[in-house]
Amino acid sequence: MRIFGICKSCKNYLYLETSFKTKERLSSSVNTPIFIKCQRCGVSNHFEVQKLRAKYSRTPFKIARTALLSLTPLILASFFFLPYDLALVGLSIFLTAIGFLFIILKKLELNRISKFNG
Repeated sequence: MRIFGICKSCKNYLYLETSFKTKERLSSSVNTPIFIKCQRCGVSNHFEVQKLRAKYSRTPFKIARTALLSLTPLILASFFFLPYDLALVGLSIFLTAIGFLFIILKKLELNRISKFNG
């Protein structure tokens, strides 16, 4: 989840690096208003916590892709050491697990975004 505000002068997205999942926790720990300087035009923008928004991050996709790319060679190498049928079953289980991991992470991320924006 990426939390952002929009620059008032150039309409650039200004991202806030935080680990908070709700606006209530963010407002209780950060002084309001939040000042973020625009990298494009140099204007210092101030945002109330209630005006900040969240959008989807590609982190779940990156986690699933990393797992897929790092473990696929091991699964493919198992074709040389295991019977063909057993290796094929292992490959299909692995790909199914990666798919479910991606779906679960994406759903959790979308739930966090809807709670933050809601």
